[in-house]
Amino acid sequence: MPIHSYHDYLLFLKQSSRPTLFRKIMLASFLCFLIVLGISSALLYSTFRQNSAKSQSQYLDVTLGGFTSTKQSLDELLTVFKVAGAKVEAIDSTKEATPSAFAFFASVDDIVKTLSKIGLARENIAFQRSLLAEKSPPQEYSNLVRSLGDYT
Repeated sequence: MPIHSYHDYLLFLKQSSRPTLFRKIMLASFLCFLIVLGISSALLYSTFRQNSAKSQSQYLDVTLGGFTSTKQSLDELLTVFKVAGAKVEAIDSTKEATPSAFAFFASVDDIVKTLSKIGLARENIAFQRSLLAEKSPPQEYSNLVRSLGDYT
């Protein structure tokens, strides 16, 4: 068994621990691969996230627009009924008023307008339902879809 000096042993360790050119190239290429993989996965995730957020935003815009339009139609219809009720009360409260049948005939002229507003509100609700049926809702909004379906 050959005996080597401690100095020879340290020289051997120094030479074997020194990275070779091949090891340096392999390490650099592996690090570059990890960096490219990380960047591409981050870009893919952000693109997927943006598409998901964009579809959610579009669905909420359609839903909010439909809800607002339907609410506005129903508010207009309610206003028409309030005006008709106010006319009846005003005619009933005057001293010259005959029985309340006169007040009924005073608001008969508004019946055509009221019926047309009811028809428009019905059409608006049906249209908004069809718009919601065309859009496929995101999974996160399944409860919202059920409650909107119940509302309209």
